[in-house]
Amino acid sequence: MIQVAVMGYGTIGSGVVEVLETNKDKITEKTGKEIAVKYILDLREFPGDPYEAQIVHDFEIIEKDEEVEIVRGDGRRQSGIQVCKSVPVSR
Repeated sequence: MIQVAVMGYGTIGSGVVEVLETNKDKITEKTGKEIAVKYILDLREFPGDPYEAQIVHDFEIIEKDEEVEIVRGDGRRQSGIQVCKSVPVSR
């Protein structure tokens, strides 16, 4: 299973989560692995959101988790961990 962390849960981050969920079967078919959003890093709380349990407020939780293979930000910032933990996905 490919564990993903999404950096931010605003317009773009929530869209990334939605696209991953909507296309979960296609991603599994193309990669041969299931994909799951393990963490969503944001400063805010999202009570009642379907991904409320995945919200974290401390980047170190993501950084130290060996299971997280892909860290995706909003495109404006590139983090070192994104480069270190990203795995190429064939298209």
